[in-house]
Amino acid sequence: MKQTKSSNPTLGGKPNSVATRKEEWLKAGFSVEKLKQDNPKTTAPVVKKLTHPTLSRAMGPKRRLPTSMRLSRREMTFFYQENELFPPETVVSEAEEKLINRLKQAIKNAQIKYQEHYLKGSFPRAETGWFSSFRHRLFGQSRALDFSKIEANAFKALVKKLDDFFNAAETRYHHHSFSSYLLDELMVLLEQENKAVKKPKTGEHYDSSHWTESRLALEELFTKENIINLCY
Repeated sequence: MKQTKSSNPTLGGKPNSVATRKEEWLKAGFSVEKLKQDNPKTTAPVVKKLTHPTLSRAMGPKRRLPTSMRLSRREMTFFYQENELFPPETVVSEAEEKLINRLKQAIKNAQIKYQEHYLKGSFPRAETGWFSSFRHRLFGQSRALDFSKIEANAFKALVKKLDDFFNAAETRYHHHSFSSYLLDELMVLLEQENKAVKKPKTGEHYDSSHWTESRLALEELFTKENIINLCY
């Protein structure tokens, strides 16, 4: 019987072994690395879990920067107004401080006279009316006492509080009202400085316009005192 060739496939008459196929692939220009690149394995990336409970890297304690690395005043105020970071200091001249103290003393004198008139009938400004004692009882005395403890370290701030008081809806200008006693004291202060302000006629009451004139005179006095202080 005639012997026939094996039915197993061969390449070039050689057994179809792994080594033979690899050798032929290399001759044909293929390589193992290229085969790996052409057929990448789809493997999920390995995520390394954190060992601490937070979701980010733990931060160490913050330390203060050395002086050489801190931002300057100019750099800090690049995005902010300067007065938001560094409030301006209130500088009060000697003349301004003196005028402030005199105004505070005038307020205190008015409060004392207002109280003494209510308690003892002292310092009458006119003939006491029937409703005077009812009109200036606890509320008026309490309001006058609170205002006499006014706190202001600058002339403009003090004048602003006086302006609010005289223009308040509850302020009255009767003969024995606290506002009338206060305007009397302000008139005395201005007369001492040759700043006369028109007073109401006999029997007439003060009104808010008398305070407006007094305020303008006080502002002129404040400006004059500052100019004299600068000259010397």
